[in-house]
Parts: sequence; structure tokens; C-alpha cells
Amino acid sequence: LMKEIRSGQGTLARLINDPKVFDEALKAVQEFRELAEKINKGTGTLGKLVNDPNLYDDLRNSLGDLRTMAASARQLIDKITSGQGAVGKLLNDPRMADDVEKMIENLRKSSEDLKGIIGDIAAGKGTIGMLLREDTLAKKAEEAVDSVNQVVGRASKARVFVGADYRAYRNSELTASRLYLRIAPDETKYFQGGVTFLGLTASASPIEFQEQLDSGDNDLKAVGDIFAMYKIPWFFDNHVGLRAGLIEGKPGGGVDVDFKIGDWPLMASFDIRDAYKDVADEDIDENVHGPMTRAYLTAPLWSPEGDAWWKQVLFALKATAGWSRLQDSPEFFAGFGFEFEDRDIRTLVTLLGLR
Repeated sequence: LMKEIRSGQGTLARLINDPKVFDEALKAVQEFRELAEKINKGTGTLGKLVNDPNLYDDLRNSLGDLRTMAASARQLIDKITSGQGAVGKLLNDPRMADDVEKMIENLRKSSEDLKGIIGDIAAGKGTIGMLLREDTLAKKAEEAVDSVNQVVGRASKARVFVGADYRAYRNSELTASRLYLRIAPDETKYFQGGVTFLGLTASASPIEFQEQLDSGDNDLKAVGDIFAMYKIPWFFDNHVGLRAGLIEGKPGGGVDVDFKIGDWPLMASFDIRDAYKDVADEDIDENVHGPMTRAYLTAPLWSPEGDAWWKQVLFALKATAGWSRLQDSPEFFAGFGFEFEDRDIRTLVTLLGLR
């Protein structure tokens, strides 16, 4: 043993001969002394645990809270076990259990009924099933939708115009004031209806009328206008329209030719209608040989170019000039009026057409 100690072999020899072991032991003692001083001074976590009474109080309070919570949990468990409260009733009341069981049973039956309904629909039974599986019903539904789309589509594309004009005839001193509504489904046709007020002057000639003969007074007659216009697509590239219907209360028709001078649109028209020839039956005698005929030209006060409001207003105003009683002594007449497109009336016409 002494030989091993002298030679530095073994643990005991290292403790005696190796200075590092002593230094490490000394260092450990020093660190333990510093830790003890920190604990005595109350520094560090361990020092606070040993010296700070507040930590002890907090720990004791926490333990008290834990005991209180445990007691509350025990009371809650006792209430649930005894059937008190909503949870206790759910767990212990047999009627509540029966209600829950019935509800589940009802849900199960409803699920089975729903499966049956879906099965019938898939098999083509019932109205819904027939609608889903029958091609005939589907085609009829598609045809009905297409029909509605055609009607609504055409009505929504139609243009509605409101207009009025006034004409004064030079020789006969006749005046004609007209109000009208025009519906144009497309560019090739339109339908027009309105009323014309004929102002008859007692001192003029050659027109004779009942009030003039009876009392020598002027008279005012209201006559109807209703006619249709159609443009032949292959004839002059839709620039010529043919009219037929009632003109100033008499059967007749006309031809309209639209053209332009530069950007200015013009309309040349020719009218022919049955003439008034019997005062006794018709209250008027126009004293014209054959039918009443007229040729005239109509033009707006401004070309359609431009979006300014005053340009639109001037474009809506129309001037008319022409000749009447062409086969007798032609009579010059002139007039003015307005015509504008109204979208609100178009909507009303569309709704009335769908009723």
C-alpha cells in the first residue's frame, strides 16, 4: 500500500499526491460557503424560499384555495349524484332519459322517411321524380322558359316613342293637332295609335261641316289614328316603309322613305285616305275629288350626332312641310312637333303585355 501511495497509483495515492483533487475539494467548499451566505442573505430562489415569509404565506393560501376547490368539486359531485341541477337530472331522472330516447327515435324515423322520399325521387315517383326523370316534362319546361324568354326579350328590346305635332293648312285654314304613341318591336316595323283633333274654321273654304252650316261657328272634331308600318327588308335596304290603317279616322295608308343629306336624317312621306264627303253622315265634307292625298317632308331641327342635352332636344323637335289635296288645287301646309323615346312607358307596355 505504501509503495502504491508513493508511486501515485489508486484513489488514495491520488488524494495524497494529486494537488488537483485538493483544489477541487477546496473549490467545492468555497462554493458551498457562498451558497450558504446567499441563503442567509435571502438572495436567489432558494434564499427567498428560506427567508421570505410572503412566499410561505402565498404557498399556504394556494393550499387553502386547493382545499376550497376540492370541497366545491366534492359538493358538485354530491349534487350530481343526488340528481340536483340540470346535469344531475340528465344523469338520474328516468323521464329525461325517456325523452332523450324518444327524440333519438324520432330522428331515426325522420331519417328513414327522408331516405324513402329520396328513393322515390330517384325512382321517378311523384311530381319531383317525374320532373327529374321524365324527358317530356323537362322539354315542356324548357319550351315554356324559351317562350317566356322570347316574349320578355322582344318586349325588352322594343322601343316606345311618345309624340305630338301640329299642322296648319293654308287655304282651308284647317288645323290638325295629333297625339300618338308608337311601339317599334324592331327596326323593320312599328305600331302607332293616337288621336287627331281637326280644327274647322267656319269662314274658310272649301271644307264644309255641320256647325258651319247650322250656326256659322267653328268646330273641333276628334278622330282616331291607328295603323302599322312595315319595311320590306330586301327593298331599298330597309329605307322604304309601308303604312296601313286608320288615318284621321278614315281607312288609308302611306309610304315613307327615309334618307340623309350629309348627317341630317329626312323623311319623305305620301298619304292617301278616304275623304270626308257627307256632312249629314260624317259632319264634314272636304270637297275633294277622290281620296285625300298628301305629300310632305319631315326633318329634325338637329342631326342625331352629339350627346349634349340641347342637341337631343333639338333632334326630338320635328318640322314638317308639304302639299295636300294633290289631285285638286294643291294646298300648302306646314307644322312642327316633337317625338322622344320613353323607357318608362316601354316598361309599362312590357308589363301589360305579360298579363
